[in-house]
Amino acid sequence: MARDWYRARAGLSEHVLLDAFERDHGLRLDRQAVVARMRAAYLASITRVKVHEGVARLARSNQGRVPMAVASGGPRAIVMPTLRACGLDTLFEAIVTLDDVGRAKPDPALFLEAARRLNVPPELCLAFEDSEQGLRAARSAGMPVVDVQDLLE
Repeated sequence: MARDWYRARAGLSEHVLLDAFERDHGLRLDRQAVVARMRAAYLASITRVKVHEGVARLARSNQGRVPMAVASGGPRAIVMPTLRACGLDTLFEAIVTLDDVGRAKPDPALFLEAARRLNVPPELCLAFEDSEQGLRAARSAGMPVVDVQDLLE
């Protein structure tokens, strides 16, 4: 049941996820302890992370040809090890995380900061997104967006 609850909310940042969990279950959690356990469990199983091969191939083929960034709603402590484990960490000129902007998707701040760091106007960026929150965030930032959700199954 907890796994189904989490899957329905995939793509949410840790604290947005915990807000929803507390609200849905009428609980108050020790946020620091829960986040530490969640991160430790994730990092312990990081070798099982599945790369979206189509998007990874596109990023690899465009490395050095067009400026590219990651705009992730996750914390840097999770995003960087994940990119390293997938062999993608060196492909991007900028990696923007929740730690950098303090606002989770669907707020457009992550995408706007990524565009700023690349020195590219948002409307000239192309976002690839795998969550409803991310799709809304990229559109709110004024970026054209490719929905890769259907390609993940």
